[in-house]
Amino acid sequence: MTNDALKTDLKRHPIQVVARRSGLTPDVLRAWEKRYSVVTPARSDGGRRLYSDADIDRLRLIQEAMAGGRRIGQLAGLRSEELLDLVKEDRREAVSHPVSAGQVAPHSDPDVHLAECMDAVRSLDSTWLRTAFGRAVIALRPEAFIDDVATPLMHRIGQMWKEGKLTPGHEHLASTVIRQTVAEVTDALQPQNGASRLVVAAPAHQRHEIGAML
Repeated sequence: MTNDALKTDLKRHPIQVVARRSGLTPDVLRAWEKRYSVVTPARSDGGRRLYSDADIDRLRLIQEAMAGGRRIGQLAGLRSEELLDLVKEDRREAVSHPVSAGQVAPHSDPDVHLAECMDAVRSLDSTWLRTAFGRAVIALRPEAFIDDVATPLMHRIGQMWKEGKLTPGHEHLASTVIRQTVAEVTDALQPQNGASRLVVAAPAHQRHEIGAML
């Protein structure tokens, strides 16, 4: 087993960390554990719950699947791979059939999603950031995700990097995930019939093309 695999399976995170990273409250985590056995935390010598990275990833997937309209009872017994397939399906559906202006989506405040994304960046947690983006894409219209989450996130990261509050590693992690997510969203969008075409390009050998993508 590799060191990364050992780290993924190691039960080392207290419930407060899991709550912050998953977007679920400690009360919900305890209730799901008791009623559905969604994850099985270990116990410290003092009796405190301890969760692994894999547990957190699973909880994020369940939370995102529920944001897509599913119930915990339908999700609790699924394997993480099956949950991931559902989440990917929901993301594609969200892009193909976005929430209209008159509808209210769960957690539809862009600032909530932006704050979670910033927490993920600060933690250098690419999996968390991808999950947070996925939740935002489902809850918001694709255009709103790009305008109200992805773009201000990059601006905020750039400013914090300039101020010395973030490292190049934070910026590179965020850029990679943003590039992948924005590409998925824009590729899934279908232009209206008769719409004009606009070509946007970056200079040759320029690796910072995210501005053009946004």
